[in-house]
Amino acid sequence: MTISEKDIEKRTINIFIVRKTYLLDEVEIAQHNLTGNLHIDAKQIPKDTISELVANLVSEIRSMDYNAILDMPIGEDEIHLQKGVAPAIPNSFSGLGMSIPLGNKNDERIKKIKKELELAKTFPDKLRITIGENFFFNILKIPKDKYYNFIEYCKFVGIEELFYENKHLELIRLLKEESILYLKGLKTNK
Repeated sequence: MTISEKDIEKRTINIFIVRKTYLLDEVEIAQHNLTGNLHIDAKQIPKDTISELVANLVSEIRSMDYNAILDMPIGEDEIHLQKGVAPAIPNSFSGLGMSIPLGNKNDERIKKIKKELELAKTFPDKLRITIGENFFFNILKIPKDKYYNFIEYCKFVGIEELFYENKHLELIRLLKEESILYLKGLKTNK
């Protein structure tokens, strides 16, 4: 409908509405158990476990030591991915036909100790990044120069185990409790 200047001069416009029925395609509405309350309905939605598993897997891979990845055994279905190694051909055969194992257990023990030392060395920084500097320096009021000292102080209550088991809420509760005692100790030592 177009409105002309004559229509505007009349100051009244008569509009007639004609009823018309439109036939729409059939729509099937899926049955759901939603109540309309977002808070309640959000709890009933199934969790996306696949993305959670993938996220956990990716975080585990990122936290692995590069040397540990290189030392992983190759499965039967992955042999084609292994680089070929030229066989060593001895120039002469000597000896009595026996061998003496040299330190396989020691190598494994040394690797385990190195891995534990590496985890212990990187733990304070991982903890600070995960939980956040704001938590330690503003909420707990730990002085920045005493952060590593505070982490060592808290290790005896098992904060490393809680961190690596992803029990972050329990870890935060424990850190809050220990920070009170730690700060009292700092004040009495001054």
